[in-house]
Amino acid sequence: MKIELRKFGFGDYLRILFRTLNREYSKEREDTFFSYFPKGLKSVFQKDSYEFAILVDGKFAGNIGFMKKPKENYEVGYSVLKKYRGKSIATSALSNLLKDFEKLGKITAVTDTENKASQKVLLNNNFKLTKQNKKKDELIWELAK
Repeated sequence: MKIELRKFGFGDYLRILFRTLNREYSKEREDTFFSYFPKGLKSVFQKDSYEFAILVDGKFAGNIGFMKKPKENYEVGYSVLKKYRGKSIATSALSNLLKDFEKLGKITAVTDTENKASQKVLLNNNFKLTKQNKKKDELIWELAK
């Protein structure tokens, strides 16, 4: 299985949106990938944002990127389509991305408290849990350097 990253832009988001109409992606509508879709689309237009498609054997499997946050840090976010989950794809994609973007400085991530798979991706990439926001039911992580 070959995992690679490719620059991801507005046109790519439109292609995915239109593909939801076809059989392959219609199953994903209820998926969290599409619930985070608007936030990802917003990051395409944000200055100091880096978005990439995750390709597995040349096929779209998800996306990953960094978005500039207040106080000079970046937040990493990623999403993988259901049929590609549980195969260490997000872990590998994040590892590759971190090698190329070490210079960004402080890198954080946010996960839902119950999202053990996403937490495992972060732990496998040297992130440490720094805070819990009980009101929003989420965990805040920071890359340990």
